[in-house]
Amino acid sequence: MTDSITIIDRLHPKISETFRSVEEIFQNQVNDIKSQYKTQFALKAEELDNYFELKPELVKLHKEVISIINGRYKKAENIIETSTEELKQLIHEYIPEYHDLVDTYLDEELKNCKEVMSKLVREIKEEINDFAYACIEKVVFG
Repeated sequence: MTDSITIIDRLHPKISETFRSVEEIFQNQVNDIKSQYKTQFALKAEELDNYFELKPELVKLHKEVISIINGRYKKAENIIETSTEELKQLIHEYIPEYHDLVDTYLDEELKNCKEVMSKLVREIKEEINDFAYACIEKVVFG
């Protein structure tokens, strides 16, 4: 019994650290994508100084970046969900007396991680929208 408690105590910080790691990796990836597309938006705005030529190009780029970010989110979400389920299975197998406690903890960590990533996606989408409109405004209003 004491061994089980020790295992749980040792797992807790590792699990938490793993979820934070996933969040950080995801954030770095989408920030890199955001930066690349902001650069592309700015270059298109310099290249195409006509609103009617620029808007369709920015709309195309915008759809592309949003699609990529959504894809990265889904991929990260699948990874953490799969890993969480695998960990639950291991806990159920090796220390079944704590599976309810660990399941609850893992579900909460998973929920928190998804919320952090989802919030980041919303913020980045908003930032990309704002930047695309700023590029258009720059062309239209000089």
